[in-house]
Amino acid sequence: MKKILFSLALSVFAYANINLNDIKADFKQTIFKDKASIVYTGELFFKDNKNLWIYKTPAEKKVYLNDDLVVIVEDELEQVIIQRLKDKINITNILKNATLKKDNHYEAKYQDIIYDIFIKDDKNIIISYKDIDKNKVLLELYNTQKNQNLQNSIFIPTYPSTYDEVKQ
Repeated sequence: MKKILFSLALSVFAYANINLNDIKADFKQTIFKDKASIVYTGELFFKDNKNLWIYKTPAEKKVYLNDDLVVIVEDELEQVIIQRLKDKINITNILKNATLKKDNHYEAKYQDIIYDIFIKDDKNIIISYKDIDKNKVLLELYNTQKNQNLQNSIFIPTYPSTYDEVKQ
């Protein structure tokens, strides 16, 4: 789970290269491990260092990432996972290290992982990398809408008090 959350947080950094604020996008994330793969789809909301990932497939869940706090709400399981990351993920610092390799292709390195960022246009971005477990990750962001004036309240995790809380 940690590798997925890490990849989610880092995926957004490509947007700064096209100077966006308050972003909403659809996403498709494919993780390749050995000869198998799994595909996740959903919506992403991003503002400053706050992220909300609403997964639609293969299972519905919401992932809130605010600085170093991750909250995963899984309605189907009536469960909430709360985790503090060791390192605060600072997308701005990662962005500062992204360099243009050639037309619309950027590269960034963070914690020994190299991220290839392909900006097709301001609505379509592809990010690929190998995670710490050597799985290939392909993240496609599309239907991107910028400057959405997102309210901070959408980044506050909400769930029924009857859900089990798992703190890691």
